[in-house]
Amino acid sequence: MYDVVIRNARLIDPQRKVSFDGDIAVQKGKIVAIGQAPGDGRLTLDAAGRVVCPGFIDVHAHIDGDKPWDLVERCAGLSLAQGVTTLISGNCGFSPVPIGPFLARIDKGFPVHVGELVGASGPMRRQVGLKGNHDVANAQQIASMQHMCREAIREGALGISFGPGYVPGTSLEEMIALSRVAADQGCICAIDTRMEGPEDLYSLQEAIEMARHGGGKVQVSHFVYQYGEGVMSCALEMMEQARQSGLSLWADSGMYVYWASGVGAELFREDYVLDTPGLLHQLLMATGEHTGQRLDEALYRHVRQEHANDSVICLTGMLESIDEALRAPYVMPSSDTAPYMPGQGHPQVAGSFAGFFARVREHGLMPLEEAVYRATYLPAVTFNLSGKGRLELGADADLTVFDPSTIRDRARFCDQGRPDEMPEGIQYVLVDGKLAIDHGLPTAACAGRALKGAGGYATMTKKTI
Repeated sequence: MYDVVIRNARLIDPQRKVSFDGDIAVQKGKIVAIGQAPGDGRLTLDAAGRVVCPGFIDVHAHIDGDKPWDLVERCAGLSLAQGVTTLISGNCGFSPVPIGPFLARIDKGFPVHVGELVGASGPMRRQVGLKGNHDVANAQQIASMQHMCREAIREGALGISFGPGYVPGTSLEEMIALSRVAADQGCICAIDTRMEGPEDLYSLQEAIEMARHGGGKVQVSHFVYQYGEGVMSCALEMMEQARQSGLSLWADSGMYVYWASGVGAELFREDYVLDTPGLLHQLLMATGEHTGQRLDEALYRHVRQEHANDSVICLTGMLESIDEALRAPYVMPSSDTAPYMPGQGHPQVAGSFAGFFARVREHGLMPLEEAVYRATYLPAVTFNLSGKGRLELGADADLTVFDPSTIRDRARFCDQGRPDEMPEGIQYVLVDGKLAIDHGLPTAACAGRALKGAGGYATMTKKTI
């Protein structure tokens, strides 16, 4: 008897980008039958009129344990409700260092699987004596950080992340040196590029130089947040030219152009915010006692001084940039999710993946099979996640069952509704073969575990994906 049988489904195999009708069976956390599943299951689910595919993989998350653990788990639960079964955290240069204790805590049970990048812009720099955001590392400090990155990869990190926009002292020399460590270990580097303004493209050139001189894979984070204010076409052209030259460049992008960060971050420094005409009133407080308020100069100075860790949303960007980014064949959907209190935060935490599939349907961006490929198999191969993102015998039984005709996000910005409103159209989600979402609602399953890198290259090459 199988553990789980899903009957009457439209199965999508993202590796081959094909769909077909049939059943699927699960035993001991693995897929053991596809197409026909003779025999009964201890649990049988009817998927008539719905798609069954590998669980979605969100390659850009921030659930690194620096917030209360109940909020971290709640954040992961909001991802799970969208069909996400794996999160890649430690982005934008920030992660625990060392990462071992964090991964061990995930292994005790978590709503979804978690892979962790080691951040090279936060605690790591402080541990080598770089106390200020504008401090530039010397050769000895860079060598120490290289050693720390190697240790983190041995602990299980999937790669290295950078956030030079948050830490302007991060030099290109430093990033290239650390990216060589990742390349030597067969790992990826992710970069939240250094944006000096809405038309800055040199920041993207830095990512390209990392791939060229570091020799490994480079993932450009939340692409529409970086280049969605009028330079998207130029940015995509730069990416395409670099890829055609043989560089392994990839990107992730979300469903919004309005982005969030801590109001005390370097990104919202005074000389930039107050000197940019009209920007101040486009900043919306997303957490804390001022949630839902637009900033004026007095409130801006107050929250920067007294509530620097509260989040603010920057309401700028061109909406057409979202579709333009998502159409690029090397771009994966992502959320930039992070823990928030109930009713606060950015709608990306609850709406991104349901919003992606709704956008695919309503805007005709790509065939459904391609959309599933972008959300499953492509990130699995890019981040070396063996067994994930595949609909094949022996693959991990992380599965999402959804209605492609009704799936949609319901999350809203905090001045218009609830940012954490759960989506529609997700029927069932299995994590490690256990039912984690049942008729759109969470169960008591907590089957997620830490996904630890093995330091080996993915078995598929750039040409095959």
